[in-house]
Amino acid sequence: MTRGTSERDTYIYIVGETDKETGRDAFILQIDPESGDLINSKIFGGSSYDHTRGVVTDPYGNIHITGYTLSRDLPVTDDAYQKTSKGG
Repeated sequence: MTRGTSERDTYIYIVGETDKETGRDAFILQIDPESGDLINSKIFGGSSYDHTRGVVTDPYGNIHITGYTLSRDLPVTDDAYQKTSKGG
């Protein structure tokens, strides 16, 4: 797992992977550092293996997760850097 924080955002973000029947899905947790409470969580992935490497927030409050996938059907946003698998 990787822990990331930003100066603008007072939350702690934790990313990692969880096992499933057909591979692994990625997850992100948003934690309040003062109380330790879980604020938000999300599991995401495609039909195969999805791995996270890190997480940062930008000055606009957007959360960016780095990693890689073997899933050809990983859901991505319209402005994703790479929208489709290039193999490998």
